[in-house]
Amino acid sequence: MTTQLQLINIIIIIPLANTWNNTWPHMQHTIEEKLRRETKTKYKTLDKKLKKLTQTQTMTPQEPHTFYPTVINNTNIPLRNSETVLFQKGLKYNIHSKKNWIQNLRPKQPLPNFRPMNERSTEN
Repeated sequence: MTTQLQLINIIIIIPLANTWNNTWPHMQHTIEEKLRRETKTKYKTLDKKLKKLTQTQTMTPQEPHTFYPTVINNTNIPLRNSETVLFQKGLKYNIHSKKNWIQNLRPKQPLPNFRPMNERSTEN
């Protein structure tokens, strides 16, 4: 039986191994070539996308936008800085949007008497 195995090894397996050694480099080369082509096309498309993205993100606008002031005083009344800042905050800080805004308008202390002296009552 061992002689038959040796014969099978000599006749069939050794020539197959030799042909495999001869064909394997060719198969390996074709596989590597296909992979190289596929990766090359993938990287080309990725490079194109990246170039397009960087171009659109680094472009500066042709003309800068002109921002106009939020508050324009068209009256003859000069505004203090705190009043201008309040106006610039917008309608969110409008007094009419608050509850009990009429009560907030009422002064905490009584108003002084601004009538001329001859019209004032002598009750005080």
